[in-house]
Order: sequence, then structure tokens, then C-alpha cells
Amino acid sequence: FGASLELSYFHHGLRFLSLLRPILKLESYASALRWVADRFISFGSDEGGMLVSVIGRRQSDNVTVEKRWSVVALNGCGPTIPAIPSLIAVGLVDTLPSGARAALDDTFTRTQVEKTLERELDVRIEEHEQRLESVFERALGSAVFETMPAVLQNEHRVFDRLVFRGHSSVIRGQGLLARLVCALVRFPPTSDSVPVQVEMQRRLSDNSELWTRRFGDFPAFVSRLAIDKNGLLTETFGPLEFGLRLEWTGKVLLFHIRDCHLLGVLPLPAFVLPKTATFEEPLDENTFRFSVKLTLPLGLGPLVQYDGKLQMIERSS
Repeated sequence: FGASLELSYFHHGLRFLSLLRPILKLESYASALRWVADRFISFGSDEGGMLVSVIGRRQSDNVTVEKRWSVVALNGCGPTIPAIPSLIAVGLVDTLPSGARAALDDTFTRTQVEKTLERELDVRIEEHEQRLESVFERALGSAVFETMPAVLQNEHRVFDRLVFRGHSSVIRGQGLLARLVCALVRFPPTSDSVPVQVEMQRRLSDNSELWTRRFGDFPAFVSRLAIDKNGLLTETFGPLEFGLRLEWTGKVLLFHIRDCHLLGVLPLPAFVLPKTATFEEPLDENTFRFSVKLTLPLGLGPLVQYDGKLQMIERSS
């Protein structure tokens, strides 16, 4: 849910005025304040808006959809919208039962609200529904994605926030370059068994995912996964953007490195890219194994390897 007036001047002005309420009776200055507000119209408009967005699974076909309902209030009528339910209730006063109760009942319908808004105010109301696909569903294609076991589908259906916990072993490379890269990327230190938490957060602004990995008390390291303009999966660690290719073998989900760009622009030659052996494997309906093995290019030895199990503990999508 989101609602606002268009101009930030109005937001900051109202905030400042709210601080004066203990010492001033602002109602007495309503006409003067309206005159001042009208002077700012030329910097934008007096339009306001409200957007309600709901994401869920459609029961008829189990497809993830987003439903959006929006209203744009024109010609300065936005601040009067909260009074509309009261106006409807007045018309129903003879039929409403007496007594206090929650407003979220069948007192009146959304259709009544919309008709009253359009009759009493200058508004534009829109509603639409669209199918949503997660980053991994788009990368693999829906047909392949839906053949994977439910535990992997649930892991990669990120529409809000998912949290996984488990344990992992970690082996860091011992070479100078390996230690430097691990420090820069913030890979965890070597350990036989360390608690792991992985948080996946959907960013609606660009339909990407932020993965935050925490190994014990070691500082978290974060990567961003997204679909690029060519419809291919990318994962960004700091200044490096890796192009990935996913492959479902029927038993494990493989991650292959396609290419790498510095700052998302400068392509790096293939011979400087790390070698990877990375996969996810379903173990049961709630648990999957992850295994990541990165090797430095040009025969410079291992970079890092971690292998463990995860279970979902929280889902906000």
C-alpha cells in the first residue's frame, strides 16, 4: 500500500505544521495555508494517489499473480478521500446495526466506494492483474522450472522475502591471491561446520533479488541476482557482474559461469574468470544441499569451497 501527494514541499510543510499544533490552533489559519499551498501548484500539480498491490497464488491454476488497484485524485481532492466511507455510512445509517465493531466487515462494498468516489470527486480508478515470474523461473523458463522438485521451486519463488538456515563446511584457498579475493568478496573463513543463514529479498524497483549470506558471526556478504536485457541471469558481487547459465539435469540444478563484466560494462576475457562447480540438490521436501567450489584461473589454485544443507524457516511471499 502506498499513498502520497505529488510535491515533496507539501509533505515537508505538513510535517512542520504538525509540530506547531501544541502551540497554534491551525484551523484558524486554514484559508491562509490553502493560499500558500496554491502558490506551489506551478512546481507540479495538486494531484495525489494511492496504490494497493497484492501478490499471491491464484487458486484456479496455482499461478503467482500481482493485483494492483490504484486511484489518482485530481484537482486537489485527494485529502477528502478518507471522508468517503463516512459519506457512504451516512446513506446506510438506517440499515446499519448499532454498536462499535471493526470497520473491515460487510458494511459496504468496494463497488460502492468506487461509485461514490467517481460521483463525488474528480478521480481516476484503475485495476489490473499480471502473472509474476521469479528471477529463476524466468532464467530457466516456466516449463523447466515446474519440473524441479517443490523444495527447489519454493526456494526460488522469491516475491517478497525468504529466510533459510542450516550448516556448512567452508574451505578457503591458502594462496596469496585466494586470500586477497576472499577478503574482498567477504567469503567466510575455513570451518568444518558453521551455522548458515541465507536471506533472499525481492526488489520490486527492478525485479531483482538480493541474497544475503551469513556464516556464523562472520560479516555477511551480499550479491544481487537479476535478468539482464537479453533475458539472461546475472549475479553481481561488488564491482563484478557474472553472467550465469542454469541447467536442471533432473537431479541437480547446475550453475555455469558464462561471462563477467567489470562495473557491468567492461567485459573480462574468459581466461581470467574463475572456474566453478556449483549445484543445488533436493534432499527431501524441506531440505536441499548447496555446493559451491570456485577455482582461480590460470592454474592458480582453489579460491573457496563451501558445502551444506538449508531449510526454509520464514516466508513472507
